[in-house]
Amino acid sequence: SVVPMLAFSKKMPPQVQRVLSVFPVDIDSGVRAEAEGSTAWRFEMFHVVMQEAPDYFWIGKGYSIDPTEMYLTAEATRMGMVPDYEESMLAGDYHNGLLSILIPFGIFGLISLVWLLAAGVKVLYLNMRYGDPRLEGTNRLLLSYFVATSFFFFLVFGAFNSQLMEFVGILGLSVSLNGGV
Repeated sequence: SVVPMLAFSKKMPPQVQRVLSVFPVDIDSGVRAEAEGSTAWRFEMFHVVMQEAPDYFWIGKGYSIDPTEMYLTAEATRMGMVPDYEESMLAGDYHNGLLSILIPFGIFGLISLVWLLAAGVKVLYLNMRYGDPRLEGTNRLLLSYFVATSFFFFLVFGAFNSQLMEFVGILGLSVSLNGGV
């Protein structure tokens, strides 16, 4: 059944419809098919990567990429000889926060990131609680944004190579606005 409030969802831009595709709302069938295909693509890749994950549990494989291997994989993908997620796997773009840390850096990289996120929540909470009262709304927003981004990173989509800047940027903004912790 269609949610009455979102009956106009077919008129929204395709990007918004794609976000809404996880809900029982009426969206364009092409957009829904694309979203379902993307989800299937991710789960196929996760299945393959999870089989490799134990090999990199203690010591990750790092970020080195052999350009020849990348070229050959791109050509094999173009010719349909390998699944299209092989290029993403080779580039370390797993579309998953946990895997984007564990595979390149191992368990110690994951522990380090969790420590950074926990310390970040503490810094943001202390600035919200004890910072300048005029900045309480801003500090509350930064804390909320940081926590939401952290959950999104692990549960929906995560790419360490691009989201580390976001985490550190939120913390840096809070520290600079509040003159420290």
